[in-house]
Amino acid sequence: MESTIISIGKKAIDDKEPLLILFGEKATPLLKEYSLIQSFKKTPTAFRLQAGDVLKFDNQEYKIEHIGQSANENLTNLGHVSLVFGELPTEDSFANGIYLSPHVVPELHVGSHIIYPGDE
Repeated sequence: MESTIISIGKKAIDDKEPLLILFGEKATPLLKEYSLIQSFKKTPTAFRLQAGDVLKFDNQEYKIEHIGQSANENLTNLGHVSLVFGELPTEDSFANGIYLSPHVVPELHVGSHIIYPGDE
């Protein structure tokens, strides 16, 4: 499954916070300010991401270390997920989070592609 970043909110990227919030095209204006908006080539039917899978941001590869319990469902239904490029906390991980390594936020821009593992 592939998506394209179609907009990046003014407050979506913070050099001090290793976190990116993704939403689909139906995000509210307030959410868009804090998010990267993605458009899917095809409407997702059901994401089944799991630890060990690889996400690609353009030519940058990231391994999924952990996926929160509601991440697949929210990604399927809303195009929404929180991408965390930091250590998995021992408590209070994001239920909608995907924890990735390496722990460096990828360089993204409008037009960047995100390639999710699974069926096309």
